[in-house]
Amino acid sequence: MEVTKRDRNLFKGVLIGSLMGAAVGMVFAPKSGGKLRSDIKEEGEKALRETKRSYLDIRTKAGAAFESARSVFGGRERSEGVIFRDLEEPDAFTAEA
Repeated sequence: MEVTKRDRNLFKGVLIGSLMGAAVGMVFAPKSGGKLRSDIKEEGEKALRETKRSYLDIRTKAGAAFESARSVFGGRERSEGVIFRDLEEPDAFTAEA
């Protein structure tokens, strides 16, 4: 399965739209400040978990597609590590979030 630019853009749009919708819904909901902050924190943590899960899922599928293509087209010496050499695990780049 190939992940195209269109797929990535769709994923980004759905993710951003979901986060914005959740934030707007919470801001306009009649809740106390403490409860609202708590809800925002919980939703943010949930979104981060879902983003990490999606990232790992997409990375796994892309890796499988890459390995499949490499087995079909050969060229192991040239292609070794080309796709994933600069990628970090999601915990590494979200540690400061």
